[in-house]
Amino acid sequence: MKNFTLIAIALLFPFLALGQSTARINNIIIDNQKEIKELTGLDFSKTTERLFSPVVQAHLLSGKPDKSDYVMKLDSIIDSFTDDDGESWEYDWKNDFEYNEEWQATVIYEREWFDDQNEWEVTGRTELSYNEAGQVTIIEFHSTDDDWKTISPQGRIEVTYDEDGWIDFLEIFDFEEEEWVLQLIQDYDFSEDERLEKIETKMYLEETDEWEVGMTIRFTYDDDNRRISSGLYMSVEGEMDEILYSLAEYRYDEEGRLSETEESGFDMFAGELVPEYLREYSYFEGDQNRVYEYYWDQEDWQLAYKEEVFYDYDINFSEVAYPFRPLMILFEWEIEADMDPDFQHLPVRYLEHEYIADQDEFRKTYQSDFFYSPTADDPEEYTLTYHAGENGSIEGEAVQTVLHGEDGTEVEAVPDEGYHFVEWSDGLETAKRTDTNLTADLTVTATFSATMHTITASAGEGGTISPDGEVSVSQGEDQTFTIDPQEGYQIEDVLVDDESVGAVASYTFEEVTQDHTIHATFAEDEVMYAVTFEVDIGPALEYYDQVEGFEDFDPEEHHIMITGEMLDWAEPGTLEDQIMEVTENENVYSITFHLAAGTYQYKYFSDVIDDGWDSGEWDGDPNREVTVEEDKTVENIFGWPDDPVAINPMPEQIELTIYPNPADSRVQVQADKEMKEVRLLDILGKVVYSRTVNSDSYEITVEGLKEGVYFLQVTTAQGVTTERIQIAR
Repeated sequence: MKNFTLIAIALLFPFLALGQSTARINNIIIDNQKEIKELTGLDFSKTTERLFSPVVQAHLLSGKPDKSDYVMKLDSIIDSFTDDDGESWEYDWKNDFEYNEEWQATVIYEREWFDDQNEWEVTGRTELSYNEAGQVTIIEFHSTDDDWKTISPQGRIEVTYDEDGWIDFLEIFDFEEEEWVLQLIQDYDFSEDERLEKIETKMYLEETDEWEVGMTIRFTYDDDNRRISSGLYMSVEGEMDEILYSLAEYRYDEEGRLSETEESGFDMFAGELVPEYLREYSYFEGDQNRVYEYYWDQEDWQLAYKEEVFYDYDINFSEVAYPFRPLMILFEWEIEADMDPDFQHLPVRYLEHEYIADQDEFRKTYQSDFFYSPTADDPEEYTLTYHAGENGSIEGEAVQTVLHGEDGTEVEAVPDEGYHFVEWSDGLETAKRTDTNLTADLTVTATFSATMHTITASAGEGGTISPDGEVSVSQGEDQTFTIDPQEGYQIEDVLVDDESVGAVASYTFEEVTQDHTIHATFAEDEVMYAVTFEVDIGPALEYYDQVEGFEDFDPEEHHIMITGEMLDWAEPGTLEDQIMEVTENENVYSITFHLAAGTYQYKYFSDVIDDGWDSGEWDGDPNREVTVEEDKTVENIFGWPDDPVAINPMPEQIELTIYPNPADSRVQVQADKEMKEVRLLDILGKVVYSRTVNSDSYEITVEGLKEGVYFLQVTTAQGVTTERIQIAR
């Protein structure tokens, strides 16, 4: 109840006091806008920015026209705001108005724009009722509940008037509390020449059942009967009768038009008035066009805002049903002939600019667009006129004559080279347009701006690209994108304009001159297996005639190397990762790689043979090949492409004796365990002799075999043991 009372006072007292600072009123309502929204369903911070703008105030001072002269009505006002660049506009709020047969506004709908739904949603409604004299008697506020679906009444204001038409009594009802929360009486004092000199507001206090003066406004005038100050005095119980709480001072130009207002407020700590706001007004063709607002920083006035209003010179203010005019009754005491600013037309757009001090420039922050439609009979024909602003042209019929209710033909706003289309003056943001169902003349202008380009950035599952979405880039500038995989993923590829640039972590578009696209894809990290390659150089050392040049191998001087697909076939001797390490068995060299599943080709090299690719086990193909599906050890013999046996040292529990070695015609084999089978394999792995033994000794006849290196395999219950033998004669 207290909050609603405060809000009601903040909303109503400004209607009753021209002396209240426009900026201060706005600040009061902005500070309480959350409570206002909850209680009334309306965003009064937006409404009052228009309602208390000097421009709108001046319109309200222009007099109450005869409703029989109405030929147009204001249908809606759309509010938009910009992002930080001051150029990209987004919808914010919209007010739609309904009228009765007397062309009095009866319902004001407030709608909020929801991007995710791409539509306006009703969030509040204000209903107005009138007496026979056309005065507002009831203002009822409705807003959506927490579910954002049901609109219910929140507050109600009832007004009664005296016989002269002045506000006599005002009450506010809170639907949530179900009680009257504020009751006011207004008393007015006039001079002998009927100038308003004082307004006294009394408030009913339920606890004392008395009416007490809470606020008094006093006005002073100059010799030309122009108001030069308005002082707001507040009663202070127990201290003094009243204190000067705020003061507005008015100054005029040589033509008698308002040129400045300076506003001061009471500082509780200093105990005195201090400067707060200064507003400067400029005019063109007799109409107020621009307002600059300054704030006091304890030393000097600092520029803060600029307001601009653009007018429709075909619409006379007195001939239009205007939704805010019903509220004029609350301003009626302000209407004085000497204060008439001589406004003749209605605005089509209100623009607010914020001053950026460190850049010494203004940035657009807010705008309100006013839309009208006829109330009288429609003419038979209308004229469509399309203009192009600087740096562009109109394609299509720029001037069209269209019958009532029919459609025009398509036109397009075409930018010059290096520029792009921004919007039409009526807010339409598509370059091509076809105006349909014409009910009035239409004149619009296309605006253009320097070329901006759009780079559309996106990322697949498993990572991000930054920045993402549609990124605007000025002509000729660079733009860098960063690609980051999530944990468990890696960059798979980056496509620029649908062409691969590889798995890069960043990409820069340099000196942009057109639109582009960039898309990053990601893949899950592959499972890596430990694969150990072991190569035995013993046969190459012992039988170097099998590997030409290997007789000079010196482990202190020479290296055993490997290369292949796991090293992108780097040339032998160019990478440290190619050099293998000797194991405990001084003839066996080893190296371990961590590889993804797949098949890899490889080959061994030694710098004892030659350098580079000429240092291989053999010249040219074939390459060795290994299939990786798990951790494993690959055992090879240097110089033999078809390894006859795996490198298998004799198990410690088996003692095997072979003699003679080299052999001529016979080989004697003895073991300390029972031998199950004895086999001989040639250097290519072919079995050339095999016998079942079942004994701990056995003699093999080899006189029919060729000279050379062979491998003797002995199978026992403990496993297979392999030894190298040579047949020589």
